[in-house]
Amino acid sequence: MKKKRKRKLVMYAAIGLSVLLIVLSGGYLMFRHVLLPLRQAKDIQQLQSLFEPPSIQTESPPSAVSSIPENNSNSLEDLQQINPDICGWIRFDSLPINYPIVKASDNSFYLTHDYKKQSSPYGSIFRDFRCTEQSKNISLHGHHMNDGGMFASLVSLTDYQVYKQNTIFTTWEEEQKTTWEIISIFRIQPDSDPFFYLQPDFSSDEELLSFIQEVKRRSLFHIPASADIQDRLLTLSTCSYEQKGNRTVVVAKKISSSPTS
Repeated sequence: MKKKRKRKLVMYAAIGLSVLLIVLSGGYLMFRHVLLPLRQAKDIQQLQSLFEPPSIQTESPPSAVSSIPENNSNSLEDLQQINPDICGWIRFDSLPINYPIVKASDNSFYLTHDYKKQSSPYGSIFRDFRCTEQSKNISLHGHHMNDGGMFASLVSLTDYQVYKQNTIFTTWEEEQKTTWEIISIFRIQPDSDPFFYLQPDFSSDEELLSFIQEVKRRSLFHIPASADIQDRLLTLSTCSYEQKGNRTVVVAKKISSSPTS
């Protein structure tokens, strides 16, 4: 009798533990795949309401977090009140890329922290720490999120028809609006490929020209636009999952720059 009762208690305990694990797992999945993306989208929308170039200004959402200044002056200085590491903004017209750019002393911190320096699996769009204001090739990194956030949509540019609708994009930094034209889109495995596509500086014009030629050679399809040694480059990099360790890379050249004020 006692053994039978003991077996029942063990069985009930096992059932209870199983139910608890199911509830906890469901809660985690709900947070990770539903609540977290919603929170991220709301957070970014609030930031976008603070920094919107005149050509894309829209009515600000009624609610805003207290850390964001109320005055919308379209200035990076307002964003830097939230985080002085914010150094720019990047936007594509036909892709869901419309984010602040941050900088740090390494390439690790903003992999796991948002623009407010809070822990987040989304991380941030961040400038490679090896780049300076004088670098000929500035590199930006961003996660490839499953919900399409951050730099995930860069992968769609490997489709020629999508590229044709997004040949040009814009950045803002230090009160300057800069327009960029894509010159190459390629995939690379950095761990096994010796080509240093993130190279910021070049010892000679010949080295820079060789870099541009290699970037063009690797393009997945023919892109009419090219670059020369006088051009400044911007490289966008994100994970892609055709193979483990792959990156999708978009390289563009600066075609115009003008003050925002």
